[in-house]
Amino acid sequence: MLSQFIIKIFRTAFKLTEMIAPPLAGRWAIRLFFTPEKSRRPRQEDPFLKSAQRQKVLFRSNFKLDDSDDYYIRYSWGDGPPVLLVHGWGGNAAQMAPLAKPLLDAGYRVIAFDAPAHGDSPGKRTNMLEIAQVVEDISLHVGEFYAIVGHSLGGAVAGYAISQGVRVQKLVTIGAPVSVGLIFAEFARQINAGPETISRLSRFVESFGGKKSEEISLVHIAPRLRAQGLIIHDKDDREIHYTQALELFREWPGSELLLTEGLGHRRIIKDPQVVAEVLKFVNLGYKEVLMSNSAS
Repeated sequence: MLSQFIIKIFRTAFKLTEMIAPPLAGRWAIRLFFTPEKSRRPRQEDPFLKSAQRQKVLFRSNFKLDDSDDYYIRYSWGDGPPVLLVHGWGGNAAQMAPLAKPLLDAGYRVIAFDAPAHGDSPGKRTNMLEIAQVVEDISLHVGEFYAIVGHSLGGAVAGYAISQGVRVQKLVTIGAPVSVGLIFAEFARQINAGPETISRLSRFVESFGGKKSEEISLVHIAPRLRAQGLIIHDKDDREIHYTQALELFREWPGSELLLTEGLGHRRIIKDPQVVAEVLKFVNLGYKEVLMSNSAS
């Protein structure tokens, strides 16, 4: 009840700022847009996280927004074909554990990371392009990924990283936003921002990243994706409407679509049936990969 009251006060304050000082509202929105609200790490996953090979990886970003230390935290379990798990905005590597465990048991090398300004990685602000650079950095160490599984913004990040040259055979997106324009629209709804503020934000994003918003949108990248694709989305997702998955499915040649119900945006990544479907999709062709690796 209190949190809803605070949200209402904030939304009112932001609208008043827009009316009185539009440039100030624009700067406020830009700062908010790039500042994730960190989620707590699921404590029940601590033993699994501690079982990982944990590394502090030196990393210099081209898209840094603060003066934090230059590294991120990477986790790795097992051997075999590498599968990368990419958490969503405000998330952390531990949230991907329900997917990591069965993949590890199936014989894959599972890799996860805390994005900049997330989990145990340093920083207060980050952005999609910086997180995609982390994926690119991991690929320099690992080579081609057998699969990437991305939740929420992690799915969009993975798609963009692939468009920048990251090699992968299979990509799974779970509850992923497919358009930067729709991300702006949802952000505007959350903070009660008007068109002028969002226009300021859009111009900053495009100037900062050196690309038009549509160039980094997953739905724009999808027609060029050669990775086998599985798109998973819940019809009751209140953060990212499932029609975005339908749009992505139309644009991604040869992709598969799985729609669920009653799981929302976050519970979907730990639902046993969803986990089983991800494992089934990743496992297709797995024996051939093992034979190829053993032959080489």
